Amino acid sequence: MDELGWFELPVYATLRAGCCPGAPPIELPQVLGSTCAPPGDAIHALGVATAEGGDVTAAIRAYRKNVSCLVETGSSLAYGQRGPIDPAEEPAFRAFAGRGGGGR
Repeated sequence: MDELGWFELPVYATLRAGCCPGAPPIELPQVLGSTCAPPGDAIHALGVATAEGGDVTAAIRAYRKNVSCLVETGSSLAYGQRGPIDPAEEPAFRAFAGRGGGGR
């Protein structure tokens, strides 16, 4: 899982969406003073899209935009991450998704 970094919670959200359709988004707190949305909704959307086996491009783009905001504002530490998405993280997530990560 170390190579997943920012994509660790989307893996969890994918597994959750696969076994528990209709589960609500993961609730993550707003970072005090941050103008960025907490990543819970973007993680949920990515997990559902992946579990459904559809095109995840738009969901990944939205998640990347959310992560970029968190990193740029210094809010990423609140979510256990230090820097931007590493170039290897998305391919690792896509490999997981390509193996039927959602279980459906």
